[in-house]
Amino acid sequence: MTQQSQDRQIDMASARDLPPEQAGFFYLGPSKQVAEGVVFLSSFANVTAFTGDDGVLLIDTSQERFTGRMLQDLRDNYSKAPVEAVVYTHGHVDHVTGA
Repeated sequence: MTQQSQDRQIDMASARDLPPEQAGFFYLGPSKQVAEGVVFLSSFANVTAFTGDDGVLLIDTSQERFTGRMLQDLRDNYSKAPVEAVVYTHGHVDHVTGA
């Protein structure tokens, strides 16, 4: 598998039985540290995590179906500190149901 195909993973449990046009909405891209203490977590509704020694601040939570995988990625690769707060950019379901 090439790096490009690894980076374009689809959450297959969420996309099961959907036509390709709809399954693409369940794309979970790779996470990336964009600055010291700042992690971008790619999904249908993206999440930004600010990590510190005492805790993590999330900007949006994406959808519930992605939360476990994204938090595990965050813990495995960036910070084991607990999520202490969440800031929502707006109240659409794709941004808030992961809380």
